[in-house]
Formats: sequence, C-alpha cells, structure tokens
Amino acid sequence: MMLVELKSQLFDTLSALHKPECSGDLIRCFLDGLNRIAAPLHFSAELTKAAAVYMDLFIDGETIPVGVSGPLDSISAQDREVLDDVFNMAGRIITGIRKATPDGDGSNDSHLVHTQRDRIIKALLHINERNVLIGKLVEIGFWDYNLENGAMTWSESLFKLLGRSPESSAPSLRNALRALHPEDRPKIEAKMREQVRAGGRLEFDSRVLLPDGSYRWVLVAGAMFSAAWKQGPPQMMGVVMDITGRKQAEQDLVREEQKYRQLVNNANEWILVSQNGMIRFSNPMSRQILGYMPEEMVGTPFGKYIHPDDLQLVTKNHIKRQAGNFVPRYMFRVIDKNGVMHWLETSGVPCEWEGSAAALVFLSDVTERRVTEQALMRSEERVNLVLEATQDCIFDWNLAQDRFYISPRLPRMLGYNPEEFPSTRNFLMNLVHQEDRPLLETTLEHHLDGRLAAVHMECRIQRKDGGWSWTLMRCKAVRHGPNGQPERIVGAITDISERWYAQKGLRDFGQMFSASPVLMALLDKNYCYKYANPSYQQAFGLESEGLIGRHAKDVIGGELFEALSREGVAKCLNGETIQFNQWIKYPGLPDERFSSVMYYPHRNRVGEIEGVVVYRSDMTKLKQAEDSLRTSEWMLTNLVRDLGIILYSADADGIIDYAAGRGLEEIGLTTETMVGMSIHDFPPELSAAARRGLAGEAFCVETEQGDKIYNSCFNPIHDDSGNVVGLLGVALNITDQRKAEQALRRAERMESVGTLAGGIAHDFNNILAAIQNLAFLLRMQAPEQGSARNDLDQIIASTDRGKKLVQQILTFSRKSDSRERKPIYPDSLVNETLKLLRASLPANISMTYENEAQDAVIMANPTNIHQVMLNLCTNAADATRETGGEIRIRLRQEERTQDDPELPPGRYVALSVADSGYGVDPSLGDKIFDPFYTSKPLGRGTGLGLSVVHGIMRRHGGVVRYTSEPGKGSEFTAYFPQVDMAAAREEGAAATPRPGAGRILFVDDEVALRDSSQRILEGLGYSVHTAADGQEALELVQTNEFDLVITDMAMPRMTGSQLAQALKRLRPKLPVLLCTGYSDTFGPDDAATAGMAGYLQKPMDWQTVSQLITETIGRSEAHGTHSGD
Repeated sequence: MMLVELKSQLFDTLSALHKPECSGDLIRCFLDGLNRIAAPLHFSAELTKAAAVYMDLFIDGETIPVGVSGPLDSISAQDREVLDDVFNMAGRIITGIRKATPDGDGSNDSHLVHTQRDRIIKALLHINERNVLIGKLVEIGFWDYNLENGAMTWSESLFKLLGRSPESSAPSLRNALRALHPEDRPKIEAKMREQVRAGGRLEFDSRVLLPDGSYRWVLVAGAMFSAAWKQGPPQMMGVVMDITGRKQAEQDLVREEQKYRQLVNNANEWILVSQNGMIRFSNPMSRQILGYMPEEMVGTPFGKYIHPDDLQLVTKNHIKRQAGNFVPRYMFRVIDKNGVMHWLETSGVPCEWEGSAAALVFLSDVTERRVTEQALMRSEERVNLVLEATQDCIFDWNLAQDRFYISPRLPRMLGYNPEEFPSTRNFLMNLVHQEDRPLLETTLEHHLDGRLAAVHMECRIQRKDGGWSWTLMRCKAVRHGPNGQPERIVGAITDISERWYAQKGLRDFGQMFSASPVLMALLDKNYCYKYANPSYQQAFGLESEGLIGRHAKDVIGGELFEALSREGVAKCLNGETIQFNQWIKYPGLPDERFSSVMYYPHRNRVGEIEGVVVYRSDMTKLKQAEDSLRTSEWMLTNLVRDLGIILYSADADGIIDYAAGRGLEEIGLTTETMVGMSIHDFPPELSAAARRGLAGEAFCVETEQGDKIYNSCFNPIHDDSGNVVGLLGVALNITDQRKAEQALRRAERMESVGTLAGGIAHDFNNILAAIQNLAFLLRMQAPEQGSARNDLDQIIASTDRGKKLVQQILTFSRKSDSRERKPIYPDSLVNETLKLLRASLPANISMTYENEAQDAVIMANPTNIHQVMLNLCTNAADATRETGGEIRIRLRQEERTQDDPELPPGRYVALSVADSGYGVDPSLGDKIFDPFYTSKPLGRGTGLGLSVVHGIMRRHGGVVRYTSEPGKGSEFTAYFPQVDMAAAREEGAAATPRPGAGRILFVDDEVALRDSSQRILEGLGYSVHTAADGQEALELVQTNEFDLVITDMAMPRMTGSQLAQALKRLRPKLPVLLCTGYSDTFGPDDAATAGMAGYLQKPMDWQTVSQLITETIGRSEAHGTHSGD
C-alpha cells in the first residue's frame, strides 16, 4: 500500500518537473523530488531492495521484464506494477533530458543517477526505521479515491481505526460513509460533494461508529490532485487520525470552565484580575463589598477604590505579584460606593490575561474582624499589664491544631530570654521536676477525659540557672469538638515560690489567721467545720469547744445557713470560686455589716476538692464610700488607691497625664503634683527604665528608692498602626515582702542550728552521765579524807560544768524551755553570754563589763536572759561594725521610788548595754520595738530583735528603755524585779544523797549508764532491776513487783513516753520517772500531763534524784499503792 502512496506523491513531483523554473537541471529536480516524497513513507526492507533493482535496470537503460526473479519476487504484483509505472515515467523524462543536453550522450546524467542511487536507498532505509516507530505511537490511516471509477484504497491502519477488516468490509466510499455516525453522515456527504466541485482541501471531525456500538472521534483530511503529465483521472488522497482523546479533553475543559465560572461567580470572596493597575475581570462579590456591579468595575483603575493612605502599599505589592514574586497576605482599606471604609485581606497569584502578565487577586471583607482585633489588642494590653503586675503567666494549648502559646512572662520568670524559650508543650513539660511530672501528666489526662473539672496543681519548674521555682498551674478546657473531646485548653502559671517557702516555715494553720479581723473558716464536703478563726467565732457567737466536726446548719442556725452558705458552698464544691457582697446581721455583732464573701475550693496536692475555704471581710465602710461615688473614674481611682500601688500613664513625650494610688504618699507625691511631671524627672534608674518602655519594650524591674524596694512594670501603649503613643506604669512597694523573706531565711538557719544542737546535747549528756555515775560510785567508796575524794569531786563538778555548757548551747539555739523561772544570779548569765559574743566580734570593737550587783538575784528564765543579752549586744555590734567603737555592759541595782506605770516602786536589777555607734533617730520613739521594724539595710536585720526583748521583759514584769543621741551612740537598759537573796540560797541549797528502800526498775539502752546507775541506787539501799529497752521492762513488770520505774526517753523499739503509757495501762498506780539527755518533743510539762512522777535531765544530780525517789515512793506508800495495784 505504501507504493500506492509513493506513486501518488511521485506524480506530484514529476508534474513539478514541467514547471519553467525546473527546466535547467531536470535530473537534479527529479532526484530532489524523490528525496521529498521519501520522508512520510513506510518502506519495508524487501520493498527497498526491490526499488534498488529497479533503479539499477533503469540506469542501465533496460526494461523490467515480467517474471524477473530476485528481490522483486517478494513484493506484490500491484506494488511491482507501481514500480514499473514510476520508473518508466522517470525513464521517459530522463530520455527527453538527454536529448536536450548539448553533448547528447547522457554520460554525466548516468553518473549522477548512479551517485544518487546509493544516497536514496540509505535515506529510504533510515526513513523506514523512523516511520515504523511513529506508526506504533500514532494511529494514522491513509486512503485514496479515484473520482472517475470510484475505486478506493485503505491503509491497514485505516481498517483498524474504522474497526473493520479487509475480509468484512471492502474499501469503498459507501463503506467509508457507513462507518460514520448516522448523525454526522449527511453533513460529511455534503462537504465531500462541495469539495469535489470546488477542488480544494477536505477536513472535518466526525464520529466513527464501531461494531460494538461505541464510537470514536476521528479527523479526516484530504486533497484532490490530478497527474497532469500522465493525463490520469482526478484523485483524492487523505489521512484519518484518532482524536477521541482530544475531543474528550475539549469536552472536559468546557465542563471545567463552566464549573469554575460558577465557583468564581458564587464565591464569598471578591475575585478580580488586575493588569497594570486596571481591573480586567471582577466577580459579582464586588457589588456586596463596594456596591459596584462587575461591569462597572471592568476597565477602571483599581487604585480608584483604595484608601489614599494604603495606595502606595497596594501598588507596590501588585507590581511584585504581577512580576511573579511571592506576596504574603496583608490587609488594606477601600472606600465603597457610599463612601464607607472597609478593611480587606488580600492574597493572589500571578497569571496571564489575553497574552500579557496579570495578577489574580482574592479579597475578603475583614472589617468586622479588624475592629474586633483592635478591641482585642487593646484588651490584651490591659490584660498583659495586669498579668505583669500580678506575676501571672498564661498559656493557650490548641489540641486540635497542636499549637502551644506561652506568654513572654514565663521565660522571664525562669531567667530566659523569650527568643531562647521555645513555645512548645514538650519544652515546658521537660522543665517540670521529674517527681512532679507524672502527677501533672496524670492530672491533665484526668481533666481531658472528664474525670476532673479543671487542673489546679502545685509543681516545681526548673529555672535557667538550674534552680527550682514553685508554681501554681491552673488550666481548663474552654472549647470542645462535636464529639465532646477538648480542643483548646487555657491556663495560668503563677510563681508561688515566695508563698510556698514562707508557708513551709509555718506549722500551725490557726496561727496564720487567729489575729486576722477577716472571718475565716474551713468546711469539708459535708458542710462540717474543720476550722474557724476567733473573728469568725465572735461574729457568730460561737465557742471553739465543740465546733470542729459540727454541721454548719447546726452551728449558725438553719435560717442563716440557707441564706448565707448552702448555695455558695455547693457551687464551690463543684469547682467554682464564689464571691459576692451581702448585708448580714451576725448574731455576735451589734449591728448589720456589709460583708464581702468568698468561697474558694480547698484542694489537695493533686487538685481534688476536699472542702471550702470561707472568707468574710467586713466591707461596711468601703460600701459606704462606694455609695458616695458618682462616676466610674472615681471608682477606678478609689480601687487603685486601696491597692497601695502607684499607677500612672505618660504620653509619647514622657509627660505624666494620669496618676493614682496610695503608694504616691510613700514617695511624697499626690495625684495633682505628679500629673504634668516628666519621666525624665524620675530617679536615674527609674527614668532609664521608663525610656525603655516608651521605646516599645514591656518589662518589670525592681528598683530601690531610699529604704524602699519597688517592683515597677512598664507597658508601652500602641495605636492601631502599632506605633508607641504612650506608657502605662505600675509600681508596687515590696519592701515588707523582701524583709519577710530575709526573716524567714534567718529563722530557717536558726532552726537548723537548733536541730544540730539538740542532737549534740542528747549524745553529750549521755556521755557526761556515764562519767558522772562512775565518778559518783568511786566517790561513794573513797575515804572521806584524802586526795582521791577531792579528785572525784572535781570530776563531778566538771560534768556539771559540761551540763551547763550544753544548756548554753541550747539556749543560744533557742532549744531550751523558756517557760520555767527560778531565782538566779544575773552576773553568771552575763559572763556566759559574753564568752559567746567576744569570739564573734571584729577586732575594731572592744567590749567591757562592769558588775555593781554581785549578790543581786532575779526570778527569771536563764534562756530568756541569754536572749535579751544576745539581742541587745548584737544591735550594739551592728551599730559600731563599720566605724569600730566600744560596747559597755553594766549590771547594777536600782531603787525606784517615783510613780511609773511600767515600773512600780521597788528594787530592780538594771542590765545596760551601751555603744558608740550611729544612734537612733529621735522621731522613731517606741516604733523600734514594733515587730519587723528595722532601720538596717536589707539583709542585715529581721526587725524582730528588740520586739523579742520587749516581749521577754513584759513577761518578767520588767521593762526595756533606751536613750540615744544620733552620731554618738545608744544605751538600752532592761529592768528586772529583784527578789530576796534567801530564796535564791534556799533554791540553790543542795542536800546530800538520801538512802532509802524499795524496788526500782531502771530502764536505759546505754550499758554504762544502766550498770553505773544500778550500782549507785543499790549503794543507796534500793533493790534494783535493769532493762535495756521498753519491751524488756514490760516483761519484768508483768512478773515482778516494783515501787518505781526510772526510764530513759530515747530507746530502740519503744520510747520512754510510750513505755510510761503502756505501764499506766498495765499498772495504773506504778510511778514513773523519765530521764533524758535531751528531747525537743517531750518536756517537763508533757511528762506531768502524761501522769509521770517526775522529769530528770542527764547527767543527773544524784542528791536531787535520791530526794525525788524518796518522795515518790513515800507518796505511793502513803496512798497504799504498789506495782500490783
């Protein structure tokens, strides 16, 4: 079939050779024509070889006889006929060429043909390979049609395209038309008739109906030609190509275009195409936003509708976007048809419009959101200021989008810069102490699954410096999804380190609130009282006895319970914090009071609610004041004033335009005097901080103003454009808070010293007791005359001095009992205290002591006298520490005869401590004796020293007074009532050990003490059994009768106090004496309360012990009791 096509195209080429422009070199034109027709043809290898044979015969001038064997045998008779036709026609032309050539022999032409033959054959082979590949990729069918006889030929690929085979459908025009879709056939027949008449090209699309009923789209193209040189009949040749895929794509494109046009027209965004600043397209949303129809906007400049202040921004971004650069979303303003301004948010992409660069722009009306955002921004500024002032940090956890926000306050609280603190949940959780983290995660899990209404937990978070801050973490789910699962959690983190460590030192809940005028109580889940402070009891006319454990309704009455408690407590037990104001007539108060009532959930460490804390503050006076206020500004000013802070604002130039707060009085200003000042008038450190705030930085800083410390927070005020237009500042006086922290740390250190001293006292006293017992035994055996007895007396005296030394250590560490008083000589106590003080004084301070009351006696507690001396001398040392100087201590007797409310007439022992330091300001008066008042720098004093001295002197019936001259020093004098010396001598008289009789059980885990004590008691005439611990003692009591049990306190398996309780149950009338080296949990009063016969301190004075044993056994016999009772 390809030879038929070759023949047809060759006819065109040979016809072209008759044109005048080809008359010069006809041979070259012929060969060029062969090359041109070779390109689109498909030759098999056999056909190519056959063509070469024809070419050889043709060049030799021979004809091709029928039946020639060789390569020609492999082609069809029809193809051979075509080859004959082609080369015979060529031969006739070349023959004519030779005749027209001047030399006439044609030798050059023969050589030229031979030369071209090889090139043509090679080209045909190359073209064959290429067209085989094209035929596999593209299905194209070829056809030709003889208009004279109606003969028609189809290529093999055309049969395939039409879904026919040569056996089932012969090539004909009728069969070709029958293969077309019935709806297309009439139109195609008309086009072909018109083509035949006009003689032009034929091209049309049509559907071909396939045998299975389906159809495919084809492109039919053809042209008419007539080989004029052969005078053959007119023919039409053409191709058929499968365009089903293209047609389907075109239909899909139309449907997609309709769909996207509908989407664009119905979009809730304004969509437009902008090109060089002109609107080329707009969807109908323009009418809803600006009031213009799309046809009104097309062809107009976009800048016509933009707010003048935003035109430059929009133009610059439009140029960038049209050039193909990325432009992020941004907002700008437009003016609608009625002159109303709208905020639009825009995004877009570059595009092409009618062949030129343009921008496809999407616009959303965000006016309402913008107004809301601006209001929210202003609200957030106020919230952030309050959070900075209250030391709170906020976080927002979006569970649905896995986003976590942390306010900048938290990094600053932990010592980080905000930029080095990742705002992620994992980073924050990793900072939580490993002991607290599992509980926090469990609590969060219980809240997320609904088992806990909210999270309220204390935990430790690590600071950047490696230390730990105690925090209160509160959070709650504020938004839930359709399935009820939480999607968002917001919360706050508060640094409670100061409060936590302060509360750590408090041991009694009632002590914190007993002196408060606020009515406070704690109820459990059943509305039963667990605590009520004295103010609460007084207001309701209650007595503390019998209150704990009773139902609130039974205590305050049904009417008051229903009116005041039931509803609020119930809500509070469900997790709410209830606060309200109410006029209440309390049964224990004379008139009706206006109270601020708050019910606060009382939670355990894991956040579970265990009860309700009730606060009732008397707000009567405040209510009366509020009633007199007429405007909200007055209310705000009153609130700020009562908070005790300084609140002020300044404009962009730093000029104060608002000031309020009770704190103004502390710095000597008023609202009127501060308004109009400049921040540049502030002290240098504060002025520099304020300038940072005006520069746009929000922060807090602690500053010292004189003897006061302030926590000052600065927050810039922004306008809608984000420019700083002013400054808002808050200052809070935290001096007392810092001093309280110092006092608490001092108290904790003293507590540590006391614990150490107690441990030393117990062990050391046991050692002294063993030495004393053994020395006493030896003394009992030594002759009355001789050096041995004197040496043993010295040993016993030394153990007594050791005992007193231990007592001094306990006194210094405040571990001795300060409730007992006895007649003492103050001189010895003063000397003992001076020994401790001299070692701690710097070399530039000298100390002298003058005693003018050697025989004076006072009734006092030695520990308290040590405390008075220690506090007064410490203050004197602080006053002279920097410049050096002298401390003078004087003890004298003084007769008071004048009327004095604090010192009645009589004899007093005066203890004076004078120094040459800086003195006391006369304006302070007795204020120096107030608790926590101190004039020393921060870190140098607790403000408790003189207050303690004042309290001790009052308990002793005395008084402390002072004289001072600034710059020259001070003298403090403590006056103690003097007692009769005979009483002191009688108190101090010691009796010799008394012999006795009776059965004694001695219990002690120390072997040396147990054995030596047994021998001493047996030497005094007693029958003695011993036991190493309480359990062994109980077994002995069950099988033996005793008149007295003497037991140690600290023993394994059972303490002395536990043994005494067990003996009381076993032998109720058996007396027990308790002895101990030292115990800070069980003293003489505790022993008396427990029903013990006495309390002895190791090492024991055996004269005192023997006397106490004799008296105890005597009382037991007088009542007719023994161990068997």
